Amino acid sequence: MKRIFRLSILTAIFGIAMYAVSCKKETIIQLDDITIVIPAGSITALKVGETLSITVEFTPPDATKKSITVESDNPAVATVEKTATGWTITGKSLGTAKITAKSADGSIEKSIFVTVFEQGNGTEAKPFKVYDIATLKKVGSNSDGWTLSVHYEQIAHIDIGSIANWTPIGTNSNPFTGTYNGGGYSITNLTINSTNQFTGLFSKIQTGGTVKNLALVAVNITGTKSDIGSVAGTNSGMIQNCYVTGKFGFVTFSGTVVGSNWVYR
Repeated sequence: MKRIFRLSILTAIFGIAMYAVSCKKETIIQLDDITIVIPAGSITALKVGETLSITVEFTPPDATKKSITVESDNPAVATVEKTATGWTITGKSLGTAKITAKSADGSIEKSIFVTVFEQGNGTEAKPFKVYDIATLKKVGSNSDGWTLSVHYEQIAHIDIGSIANWTPIGTNSNPFTGTYNGGGYSITNLTINSTNQFTGLFSKIQTGGTVKNLALVAVNITGTKSDIGSVAGTNSGMIQNCYVTGKFGFVTFSGTVVGSNWVYR
């Protein structure tokens, strides 16, 4: 009888303990934001068949529910495939695709745009495509037809912060007479510390030359001579729909967008 009574008490205690555990509330940490991460040195411009690996970061990192989907709005141009470490975007055909990461409940989403392209030939119809430091430095170099008088189109944001002191495209005696269409993209962290005249992203834009649709963000430009600017040291061509942000320190005949601007009639 005593054994049965003790067993009943133990069973009751165990049942109460299990009920207490089962009634304990789960701690839920709300997901506040997600960020699509592109590896350093990678760009969102691909040739057909090329791939780009991305990951997604969560804020806060210990959020309870991290279920998301990553999809392309145009799989004919670029597809997205889940991998063990993230997602792989593959260029399929020419065009632009919007890649969107979305939380399970649809309340949070972030997107990037991926351009799939083929390299041009410098004509107005098929401009040379500029998408990273190497292709930006190639502008006006005379390599492979990339001269100072042809057409260029930027198709991705470019960070040139790794270049301590930018060497301008062209010179005063050999100016830029082509067209550079920034495409609405930016070049960030342009740094110039010059003791030379006619210094900027471009040294001189000559009559007939055009630079347009370009943002220069977080520039750091100083100089001891005249004709120093961000887009160009001096200009007698056209600078259209461009803007600049950053730090400047120069002397006379210098400015934030262009050092000196000339109109010939």
